[in-house]
Order: sequence, then C-alpha cells, then structure tokens
Amino acid sequence: MRILLLSVLYAFMQAFAAAGGISMVLTPGKTGKKRTFLLVLLGIGICNTVSVLIPYFWWKPFAGYALIFLWICYWYDNGWRETLLYFTLLYGITIPVEGISIVVLGKDAISAEPLDEQMLIPRVVVSVLLIFVQTGWMYLIRHLRESWSESILNKFYAFLLSQFVLDLLALQAVGMNYMQKAADGRKIIFDGNTFFVYRMGMVIFIVITILVYYLIFHYMKKEYLKEQIQKRENEMTEDMKYYRSVEEKSMHMRKVRHDIGNHLQMVESLMEEDPEKAQEYLAELKRIVERM
Repeated sequence: MRILLLSVLYAFMQAFAAAGGISMVLTPGKTGKKRTFLLVLLGIGICNTVSVLIPYFWWKPFAGYALIFLWICYWYDNGWRETLLYFTLLYGITIPVEGISIVVLGKDAISAEPLDEQMLIPRVVVSVLLIFVQTGWMYLIRHLRESWSESILNKFYAFLLSQFVLDLLALQAVGMNYMQKAADGRKIIFDGNTFFVYRMGMVIFIVITILVYYLIFHYMKKEYLKEQIQKRENEMTEDMKYYRSVEEKSMHMRKVRHDIGNHLQMVESLMEEDPEKAQEYLAELKRIVERM
C-alpha cells in the first residue's frame, strides 16, 4: 500500500510538470482553463501511475506517450498537428533531463523500471527538476512563438520531432539490450562496468544534445534576423513608393496652381479688352474642369 501511494505521488508530480508545460502554449478547448488543466493532469497522472507500477516491456513508453497525446488532443481544440508539435517539445526536453539525472543519481533514476522505496528519492528529485525545466522550457517556446515566423517555427519543430523520435528509439534500444528476466519480473539490470559505459554514453548524448540545441537556436536567430532585415527592406521600399507618390502629387499640384494662375491672368486681361471673349474663355475652362 505504501509503495502504491508513493508511486501515485511520484507519477502525479511528473504529470504536474507535463500538464503545466502543455497548458502554457495550448489554449483551452472543450472546458475552461482551470478545469482543462485538472483533467489533463488527471489523465497524465493515471498513465504515469500505470507506467510506474507495471514491469518493463518494449512497448510501454510508446503506449504511454500515445495515450497521453490522445488525452491532450481530446481536451485541447488546437488540432492534432500543433498538439503533436508541442507535445514533442515538452517530452523532447524530458529525455535529456532524465539522462542528466541518471548520470548524477545512478541506476535508481531510470524511469523505465517499476518504482520501489530505494528509487523513491532519486525519482522525486527528477520529478521536481522536471517541473522547473519543462515549465521554463515551454515558457521559452511560447515567447519564441510570438516573435518567430511560421517558417522558422516549422523548421524548429521538425528538428525537435526528429530529435525526440531518435532519442526515444536510442534509449529504447538500450533498454531492450539490458532488459533481463528477474525474479520479480522484467527489469533493466546493469553490472558495474556496463553501467559506467552507459553513464559515459549518457554524458556524450547530453553534450551532443546541448551542442545541437545551441546550433539550432543560433541558426534560428540568424533566420529571424534575416527575416527582420527583409521585412525592413520591404517596408523601406513601400515607404519610398509612398514618398515618391506624394512627391508626384505635390509636383502635379504645383503645375495645376501654375496653370490656374496663367488662366486667371488671361481672364483679367480679356475682361479689360473684351468682356464677351472673357465669358467664352471662362465657359471653355468650365468644360475642361468638368471633363477632368
């Protein structure tokens, strides 16, 4: 009973991080914001609890992610594409964070195995870390979404989706390679030397991940600056067209005023010499103005 309660607590701490992160970028759908958050939290928490309690099987992480994704899609009316992208963003950062926790805390932090009392403290530490990392990560993405264009965001999302899938498959391959049949069910079992190699592999994976994120953010920043420069150039072109149009209108008005001045001088001259011709001249001017 105690381990069940601890498992539920741990699972819902992870669910809180995921529900909070996804709620920062997706708008509420079928219900209000608070109720949607609570329902998403409940669904993810149940999935996480079941995942924590059952033994390790190769399909467990895929089934868990699929159920959580479908649950989020059901409660948020954002379309499956946008939801998939932000779901990938959320869980794409989870794998490197869990990798860091395995390097620092050891084998007890591996989330693929059922929880026992020995693993409780490392798992709780990972859950607390995820709450801050996932929420901060999604806050950053929400800020970037407001400033980056759709084309830049699509490139960024494509990279993250591929990174998430590759990371998941790589970790799954490691899990299946070291999964053994133990007395209490399937477990991931490492000896000391093997885990040292695994830990070094995780360090390399984390360093590469950080490097790739740095490069992709640097590339996206260049793309953003390029778009801003192009936008300014387009605005300057439009401004030049506008000023040119204003200048042409101003020149036209000066020409009209000059012509009107000449016509008035002609009318004054005719009024003195021949008033009848002046009337005819004025009538002709009136016809010209009406035709314009």
